[in-house]
Amino acid sequence: MTRGRIGVLAAGLVGLVVLAAGCDVGTDDEMAPAPTRTVTATPSQSVAPAPATIPVGTGKISPSDIVWSQGSVLHVGDRQVDLAPVEVDAFVVVPGGIFVLGGGELWFTDLARLRGTAQTEVTDVRVTAAGDRLEVVDERSGAPLSQAYDTGTGKAVTGTITPRTLADRLGEPVGVTVAEKLTLGDPGTGIPGRQGPGRYGLATAPGQVPVPFDAETPTRLPLSGLPARFELEGWSGPDVFFGLDVSGGGPRAVVSCDMSKSRCTRVARVGDAEPVVFANPQ
Repeated sequence: MTRGRIGVLAAGLVGLVVLAAGCDVGTDDEMAPAPTRTVTATPSQSVAPAPATIPVGTGKISPSDIVWSQGSVLHVGDRQVDLAPVEVDAFVVVPGGIFVLGGGELWFTDLARLRGTAQTEVTDVRVTAAGDRLEVVDERSGAPLSQAYDTGTGKAVTGTITPRTLADRLGEPVGVTVAEKLTLGDPGTGIPGRQGPGRYGLATAPGQVPVPFDAETPTRLPLSGLPARFELEGWSGPDVFFGLDVSGGGPRAVVSCDMSKSRCTRVARVGDAEPVVFANPQ
């Protein structure tokens, strides 16, 4: 983002719309819209090669939350904020807030306000699995340069980080075979599955009914409300996974499933006008 555009943003307002949209599967059609709240965005001038600090927050947000975006709208469980005119290209979640990458500029929100980080021409943003360290890569000097930060203090730190991986988000890959009994094997055998941070896992394949399983037994588990076609997007704890209901051929809703309670609930409906984006890594 150019400094000229930053100046334009500094003169404007960004609306943050907070709505209550969470509910059980199939029960949100009659919900009335919640009141809205508008706050001011705080852009910042680009600092090269990298600022010494980044914003920190104390919002009720953690890396275990179910977070996704569509266009300029960022969702955290049953809360949502509209960051327009910032379009969310990617984001990472840290304790207390979310770092959003839009148009090459990095922003921070705690869902109460939106703040610039003084970082432009950003090509990548990474975070540790715990969310305690952030790494930002930009090309303002003409070549990729990275800077790491402590997300608790906001201060720059030396070195690089160990970034969150796809296995951290989805679980470790495993092959699942379902016959008279369920068998777990190496990835590439049977139905592709993921075992989460605890004993539970989920096997999914295009065009097939998903298979929730207990890796310790191993057995297939009943799970009421699980869509017939489902895309796993992450785990918010050892017992809970979440993802997209795609039973209609495309995204219909974000769904959360609690294996210990043997039931799934619909967090929110999603439209098809904008792609549904989950936290890095994708």
